[in-house]
Amino acid sequence: MASTTIRWNLVVSAEIDKSLRQHLANSGGGRKGDLSKFVAEAVQERIFEMTVQDIKRQNDSKSEEEVEELIEEALTWARQQPGKPASVRRQSIKAPRAVPHQDKPRLAKR
Repeated sequence: MASTTIRWNLVVSAEIDKSLRQHLANSGGGRKGDLSKFVAEAVQERIFEMTVQDIKRQNDSKSEEEVEELIEEALTWARQQPGKPASVRRQSIKAPRAVPHQDKPRLAKR
């Protein structure tokens, strides 16, 4: 499945540009698309980190047991969704659980 791409115009310092291009060249990169791929991966990683921090802040007043219950509920819900490979549905992960929600479990906000 092909995804739609959007062109960004970014402004960075000459130092950052040089450092990144050197890093890409030294790691076997430097080909067409490597810079875009690097930026896309960095953005995805940063969004993930920010999401994790938000969830931690939302749940910092909860006990470990409450968090484990919330995560277990979320995992149970996710495993029951259609279209998931059987291997994903069978996986058992001992981790914090999720808050009951009408349609799908979510970690509760304060």
